[in-house]
Amino acid sequence: MKKYLLIGTVLVLLILGCAIFCLFSPYFDIREIYVNDVEKRDSVIKDSGIRAGENIFLVNLRKAKKSILQDREIETVDLKRCLPSKIQIHIGLKHPSLILVSDGLWGVTHEGEIIEIKGAIPNLPILTGITIKPQPHTFIPDTIKKILFALLDTMETYYPHLFEQISEFNWDKKSGMGFFLKDKDISVKIGNENFDRRLARLERVLAELQNETKKPNYIDLRYKSQVIVRFREGKGESLWKI
Repeated sequence: MKKYLLIGTVLVLLILGCAIFCLFSPYFDIREIYVNDVEKRDSVIKDSGIRAGENIFLVNLRKAKKSILQDREIETVDLKRCLPSKIQIHIGLKHPSLILVSDGLWGVTHEGEIIEIKGAIPNLPILTGITIKPQPHTFIPDTIKKILFALLDTMETYYPHLFEQISEFNWDKKSGMGFFLKDKDISVKIGNENFDRRLARLERVLAELQNETKKPNYIDLRYKSQVIVRFREGKGESLWKI
C-alpha cells in the first residue's frame, strides 16, 4: 500500500514539475506569430492581444479569436499553438457573391451583407433594382435577401451551368426576381418562388428554342401553366405549355 502511495506521490510531483516548467520556462515563450494574410498581419496581431514573450500555454485562444472577429472584414479565424514557441493565425476574409449597383459598386456576400470592394472589380454577376444607400456591413432588405439567396442556392446546387451564364440579377417590386443570360442575350423573369421547378422549365424551354429560327430575347417563367417567350425579330410572342 505504501509502495502505491509513493508511486502516486512521485507521479503527482512529476506532473506538477512539468506544469511549472511549461508555464515558467523561457523555452515556451512566444517568439513568432504567423498570420496568413500579409496585408492584415499587423492589425490581426494587435486585435488578438497576443504578444511575443508571453508563455504559449497562457494564451487564451478563444478570447483572441473573439477579439480578431471584431474586424468585420474577417469571416473566419483559426488559431493554433505550434510548440514550443509559435502561434499560427489563419483568417478568411468576407468575399462577395454579387456586385450591387446602387450609389456605386458594392460587394454582397452570400449572407446578404454589403462590403466594400477593394482593388479590382471581381468578375461576378451584378445586382440591380435595389434602391438603397449602401453602408459597409449593413444588409440588403430582408425580403429581397430571402428571395434572392433562395434562387442562388437552388442555382448553385442544381443548375451551376446556368449560374455561370448570368451577368445580372434584377429585382423588381412588382414582378420579383429576374436575370440576364449573357451568352444567349435573353432576359428571364422567374418571380419569387418555386425556383427548382421554374429553372427546370427554363432548361426545357432553352432546349426547345434551339430549333427556332427566330432568336428569343425574353422568357417569363412566373405562370403555372405556361411560359411566355418573346422574340427579338418583329413583335412575335409565343405561349409555351411546358
